[in-house]
Amino acid sequence: QIYAFQDKNSAGPFFLIAILCGLYCFSSKKFPSIFVRYLIFLFFSILLFLAKCRASIICLPFILSIFIYFETGRKTFSFIFLLLFLLLFLVVVFVPYLRQNILLNILFNGKSDLDSIFSGRLSLIANSFSTFKPVLGSGGTYIDCMPICLLLSYGVIGIISLLPFLIFPFMVFGNYLSRNSNALFKSIVSSMLVIMVSSVLFEAYGFIGTGAKVFFIWIFCGFIYKDPSNDYQSIDVNNYSSHRIRNID
Repeated sequence: QIYAFQDKNSAGPFFLIAILCGLYCFSSKKFPSIFVRYLIFLFFSILLFLAKCRASIICLPFILSIFIYFETGRKTFSFIFLLLFLLLFLVVVFVPYLRQNILLNILFNGKSDLDSIFSGRLSLIANSFSTFKPVLGSGGTYIDCMPICLLLSYGVIGIISLLPFLIFPFMVFGNYLSRNSNALFKSIVSSMLVIMVSSVLFEAYGFIGTGAKVFFIWIFCGFIYKDPSNDYQSIDVNNYSSHRIRNID
């Protein structure tokens, strides 16, 4: 098996964050800005496919649908895009030539059975549950699926103890989305949630670490976290210079 990056699951989130920065930071309608925006998107999207970052590739259409909604203000366009992407995926699956060259050879790296496609996760989970201790867990179990990994390692009691820390960033992002009307930040936060869900499903420690791949998520989480007055902060990006961010030490 040949990968462009040894730790491709760590590289994937970096590429996704770079795509987000390109899409949302170069928001001018002038040609140079548009050119740079889509050049960044194309470059890091190609890197995702070269690195075979399957978990991050799954995130890409959802991030793009969120961006389409941000650009157009219409959910219908986002749904149409996801539908077209699904149809394209089905074409690749059912056309033998495309399935062999795009799906199996490129994305799945020549793998054919379901367990190998998921890098042995299914067999690891099945074998680990044979020695599972439901109350306190077996300790030290490593499986690239955060909920299963934590359950097998720490058991039900451990999961309950960790639950407040695990749901905290989701609560912060969820509350922000429900209370804030800033389209730019809501789009970025929604994309962050997509990346977080992907990391939870395909990484042992997900968004809680380890490594620099989770820094941006936690920095952004802290940035939008409520201030001491319990009021969520809203930044008007169109009038940023006249806005003062309160109570930041």
